[in-house]
Amino acid sequence: MNSTKINLSEAAFTEKEKVFLQNEAFTAALFRYSTQVCAVRLSNSKISLVVLPFQGQQVWRFESPIGDLTMKSIFEEPENTTRFGLNYGAFLIHCGLTANGNPSAEDSHPLHGELPNCRYQEAWLSIGSDEDGVYLSLGGSYTYRNSLEYHYEFAPELRLRPDSALVDVRIQARNFRPKPRKDMYMSQISVFFLMIRRPPSSTQSRSSAASDVYKRQDQPASITNAGPSSPICPWHPC
Repeated sequence: MNSTKINLSEAAFTEKEKVFLQNEAFTAALFRYSTQVCAVRLSNSKISLVVLPFQGQQVWRFESPIGDLTMKSIFEEPENTTRFGLNYGAFLIHCGLTANGNPSAEDSHPLHGELPNCRYQEAWLSIGSDEDGVYLSLGGSYTYRNSLEYHYEFAPELRLRPDSALVDVRIQARNFRPKPRKDMYMSQISVFFLMIRRPPSSTQSRSSAASDVYKRQDQPASITNAGPSSPICPWHPC
C-alpha cells in the first residue's frame, strides 16, 4: 500500500478549467466558479464528480452514464457562504458534528451543524493503492475550535476506482479535548430520482428505450430509504 499526496492551494484555481493530474485511469481538473468557489472535477471512465475542496468538501455534482444524479435546486453554482440555506443543492454534504438537524426553539445551533459549508484549512489530492486496488482520492482537514466546549479535527476523503461507478466515502474525527465528546454526524445525499417505465411488451430482462425514462423529484411522505435490492422507484410499479 502506497500513495502520493498533493496539497492544494486556492491560488491554483482559475475560472478556466485546467487538468491538474491525469493518467490512464483518472483525471483531476481544477476550476473556480463565478462565485469564486474552488472546485475539483474527478473523473474515471464511468463517472465524474465536482467536489468543493475548501467549502465543506461537498460533492456538488455527480455525473453518471445516465446523466446528472444531483437533485435540482435554485442554485446553479455554489454560493460562497458558510450558512446552510444560502447555499444548497449539492449531491452530498457532511453534517454535524456539534449538532445536527433542525434547531428547536431552545437551540441556537445552525441547521445541520457547522460542517456543510465550513472552510477547510487544508485540502489535497492523493493517488495510490490499498487493499481494494488503485484509487484517486480527494481529502481535507477542518479544525473547529470553541474555547469552552469543542476542539476537534474532521477529515473526510472520497476515493474513486478505475472503471467503477462506486465512490468510497471515509471520515475521521479527532477530539483534542481531554474529555470524551458527543458527536452527531450525518452524510446527506440529495438524488435526482429517475422513474423508468418499461414498454408494455418488454420483460424485466430488457432495457427500456430512452423515450421511456422520466425524471421525478417529488416523493410521497411515506417513502423510506430503499435497500440495495429495492426497485429504483419503490412507490411506482416500474
